[in-house]
Amino acid sequence: MAVNVIDEQHPAKVAAIFNNEAEARAAREELINDGKFGAETVNIVTPGDDNLSKKIQPESKGIAGTIIKSHGILGVVGLLAGLIAASILIAAGPTFTQDSPLATYFAMGFVGLLIGMMVAGAITLRPDQDPLTNETIQASQQHQWTVIVQTDDRDTNQLAKQILQNKAQSVSESI
Repeated sequence: MAVNVIDEQHPAKVAAIFNNEAEARAAREELINDGKFGAETVNIVTPGDDNLSKKIQPESKGIAGTIIKSHGILGVVGLLAGLIAASILIAAGPTFTQDSPLATYFAMGFVGLLIGMMVAGAITLRPDQDPLTNETIQASQQHQWTVIVQTDDRDTNQLAKQILQNKAQSVSESI
């Protein structure tokens, strides 16, 4: 049984930077018509765009779901891993763990819970999207246009990247 802790419908992204509006709009149309991407998954960030953050991260409910789901699932997994480690230490570990099993369970369970929560936090922060976000913000400040495609997986990410590669000034992606 596979458990997915990311609750976004389109967790991957491709961003392509263009020097003018006409090129950006033509690329968007090609993505929609030839690439079969939905119009709602292809956004254009204009120079000085007021809706920049909404266009880069349009799934705020999905992000909230990812926060809750990842912390809940990975917190429990970490807690269980800590309790299993405590059981091993109590059964065959140092004398002080055998002499105080309750303290060992508490300490190891707490450490496992914290590690699980930290991993969930790293997943929620999505550091893989930082370069794409930074390049998009910088392009908007430099009076350039960016086409952002929200994709489902690596295959659709590659398709969007192929369509945009030869047309854009630069292309970045996050998976």
